[in-house]
Amino acid sequence: MQAICFQCKFVGIGLQGGRCPSCGYTLIVNSEALAASEIEGLLRRSRPMAVAAPPLPGVNPEPRKAALLAARRRERAATALEARKAAARRARRRKLIVTELAAASALLAGVFIALNVFGAL
Repeated sequence: MQAICFQCKFVGIGLQGGRCPSCGYTLIVNSEALAASEIEGLLRRSRPMAVAAPPLPGVNPEPRKAALLAARRRERAATALEARKAAARRARRRKLIVTELAAASALLAGVFIALNVFGAL
């Protein structure tokens, strides 16, 4: 007896059990009454190639309002995050410049004090 799986198209001969060993789908047992070409035809008909079916009645293919609102919320959150990152970069740059100016002015003050102590000024 020949067993056929219509899920993964497995074909086995003399199998024990009613489930496909590959995918676990229920096997159809063929008592050799069907020819191989008829089995292939059945398999082809059972799995149509990716044909787009028309939408069901009452089902709108447009995204739902909740999905649109969630997408807008994600966009706003991404924009806000980018703005916070940019503000943090500006603040870091500003802090670095202020620190460098303070260090440079302290160095100049030290030079002036040293020159004044040695009487060069």
